[in-house]
Amino acid sequence: MGQLIIKEATLHDVPTLCRIGAETFLDTYSAQNTPEHLAEHLERVFNEATVSAQFSQPDFAPYIAWLDDEPIGYIQLRNTEHPPELADKRHIELERIYVRTAYKRAGYGRQLLQHAIETSRRKGFEVLWLGVWEENPRAIAFYIACGCVAFGKHIFWLGSDPQQDILLKVEL
Repeated sequence: MGQLIIKEATLHDVPTLCRIGAETFLDTYSAQNTPEHLAEHLERVFNEATVSAQFSQPDFAPYIAWLDDEPIGYIQLRNTEHPPELADKRHIELERIYVRTAYKRAGYGRQLLQHAIETSRRKGFEVLWLGVWEENPRAIAFYIACGCVAFGKHIFWLGSDPQQDILLKVEL
């Protein structure tokens, strides 16, 4: 295998972002959620019109990880208003970090997270934060091993199902 290259995505990459997002979301969460809630979420979040529209939002920054000519995952940074615990800091959310199943456990997730940290630091943010489902112990352990610390909780809507996310952050 070749070297991982992480490139900022463009509007041209919207189909790739939607495909990887839907694929990895289903691979990660389908065993623990209903098909109805999953379908509702995928249609709302990973449709091309929604993803295309996000490119006009300030501080929206998706980056695709390429291994040779194959897109294997992506991260998505986004400036958001919440959480209130970070109101006194300039913060950005790591809204998505996805690695396709065939490429997991090979260090690519850690490289993507490091890219998110470095990019956020370079853009002048003080904190990078993310939400992770409390029923995803493997992801929680990964983030903590990478230096993230828990600081709160919030509700994540999977379709019409409210789920609890643990909020994690990295001080930059």
